[in-house]
Amino acid sequence: MLKPVGNSILFVFLDEVSGGWFYDKSSVGILLPKSVESNATQCRWGKVVAVGAKVDETIKPKMNILIEAMKWTTGIDYDGVKVWRTVDDAIVAIDEDSIPA
Repeated sequence: MLKPVGNSILFVFLDEVSGGWFYDKSSVGILLPKSVESNATQCRWGKVVAVGAKVDETIKPKMNILIEAMKWTTGIDYDGVKVWRTVDDAIVAIDEDSIPA
């Protein structure tokens, strides 16, 4: 199990990501690339995998978070899943409906 340190947050994107680019998926499963501007300037939603010890206690695993544009690292493969890292200061919003009970 991955355990982030400090104020690090490990997450997976809710958007489709391939080769560092974000895509929309059509109803038949075809990946449609988003614009270069969209890739570089839009905040993105992610699902928290794990949080470091210094992360605000309102951010918990399995919740959805909105991350400031480009405030994440390159993804790494861990146990067959692409995982990304950000810090708590880069969180713009949380989805209260996704907060684990």
